[in-house]
Amino acid sequence: MDRIERVEERLRSLLWQHAPETVFRGGLAIVFTRNASTLISLYRRGATSTLRLHRVFAIAPPAILESIVLGFFTEQCAPRARRLRARIMDFVERNRKLTLATTATPRLLPPRGRHYDLEEIYLAVVREHVPERDLRDDLLRVGWSPRSTPSLMGKWIETPARSPNLIAVNPLLDDRRVPRYYLEYIVYHEVLHDLYPIRRDGGRWVQHPVEFRRRERAFPDYARAQRWERERLAELV
Repeated sequence: MDRIERVEERLRSLLWQHAPETVFRGGLAIVFTRNASTLISLYRRGATSTLRLHRVFAIAPPAILESIVLGFFTEQCAPRARRLRARIMDFVERNRKLTLATTATPRLLPPRGRHYDLEEIYLAVVREHVPERDLRDDLLRVGWSPRSTPSLMGKWIETPARSPNLIAVNPLLDDRRVPRYYLEYIVYHEVLHDLYPIRRDGGRWVQHPVEFRRRERAFPDYARAQRWERERLAELV
């Protein structure tokens, strides 16, 4: 019996202990995936349920597996439910590199677009506003995203160890109507994510910590870029 089979057996044993009605109903599937964006989820359809877990939970200790069963299959008061969820997410945070190692590196289009060269913009932003990023040994790649979206203008993507992290910029912004200072702001914002990545704090995921927000507001064209986004971005979308 391999590790995943043992974990599934342990989960079903815990279900007998804490939520036997789930077992009696039958139709529970436990599926292990490599999906690094949704690490754990429970889908219910009629009498059948599917618990989807990232393969990182194959190394989870018994206390984490019990937290999964209690948190997803039993009724809990709100404070205890939050504590159970925080315990699971703290385990995920401690093993984040393992989850990244199972994902394929997203594809980026070349940084030179029709109107803007993201590589040139990135180098200028780092040189003028984030010089400490230039001193790091690890690389950071920037390019246009293969797909445009109506909302997300830029995205920082963490990759497995020894691979460069990525900055993907929405190709909608490769347009002469977009001022350069706005693209510089988008790239600057994503570079800050590389300096201050998402982390756990007080049981919550913090995507924009205090130091991130302080640094973001220090960008010389911060207010102007925010105003352009509010007033003009809809023209592109």
